[in-house]
Amino acid sequence: IRFAEVFLGVSFSLASSQRGNSSLGGPFLYIDKLPLGRVLATLYAASCLFYGVVSGCAMQCNSISTSIHDAMGISTYIVGILLSAFVLYVMFGGAHRIVKVSQALVPVKVGLFFVTMVIVLGYHWANLLPALVLICKSAFNPAAASGAVVGITLQRLFAVSASRTINATEAGLGTAAVFYSNTGSDQPLNDGTSSMLSTFIGNNIVNTMVALSIVASGVWTQGHNGAVAVVAAYKTVFGIPGGWIAALLAVTFGMGVFVAYGYVTRQCWLYLTNNRFEKTFSIIFASVAFFGSIAKIQLVWTIVDIAVAFCLILNLSAILYFIPYMRAHVLGKK
Repeated sequence: IRFAEVFLGVSFSLASSQRGNSSLGGPFLYIDKLPLGRVLATLYAASCLFYGVVSGCAMQCNSISTSIHDAMGISTYIVGILLSAFVLYVMFGGAHRIVKVSQALVPVKVGLFFVTMVIVLGYHWANLLPALVLICKSAFNPAAASGAVVGITLQRLFAVSASRTINATEAGLGTAAVFYSNTGSDQPLNDGTSSMLSTFIGNNIVNTMVALSIVASGVWTQGHNGAVAVVAAYKTVFGIPGGWIAALLAVTFGMGVFVAYGYVTRQCWLYLTNNRFEKTFSIIFASVAFFGSIAKIQLVWTIVDIAVAFCLILNLSAILYFIPYMRAHVLGKK
């Protein structure tokens, strides 16, 4: 799915630029080619805008504020104000500043995560295999598990897992197509292939390491949710400083995500408004950062699930429609 959306996004963006059009790159371009395409493209842009603002901004700010509050006791209101100010600074700088800040955050967050997470897993090495066994058994028998999964039926567990996986990888939502379509690349096949790597790393490596750290450390039975569970896992190894490290991870990862989504949602907004009211959107995005910081995580997840459904329906419909197109071009028939 990730390959398909990136391949289509770059292909149609390339074709549009070759015709001298200045259309914004992303799923809007290939959804626009469907029957009633203009209407559907507009609906997709609105859905993606909503998803990006809620998941990419509000949810990330929620993780940042709860982590800092749990580790340092700082009020979520204060964190929310600081995050809003940072968002305004980045967004008012336009696409150039957004990209520059995003590039600066990537090496810091990736390096810090893998170094510290390996230490946590190494400390609990004797519990890794039992933790993995417990995860596998609980996946098919949640009623026998305890802790955070009490009362979750197997059907509900699969539904939540699918929702969280989609949200983690974003495959099918079309957001990756927005990024790749605006790079100026003329290699849709290579871009589509390389884009699949991020879904593998994010879902099969990063998320697995986080899950193992929570289960192997035993903090999963304490009823923690979200970033607070990671903070608790880090504290089992590093003590109180572990909370600071986890909070720093939440900050760098969260900032990296909502800065990137500042770009995605900005593209959606400009598509919907015909390149107008950019400053107004920056203010809206910053306001969401504040309210996301003080919101309850259950409410944030509920809204995210609704936004995901809209993006999936529209984007996957277009991908299915263009399967013959992709087959022809990938196999070199056209």
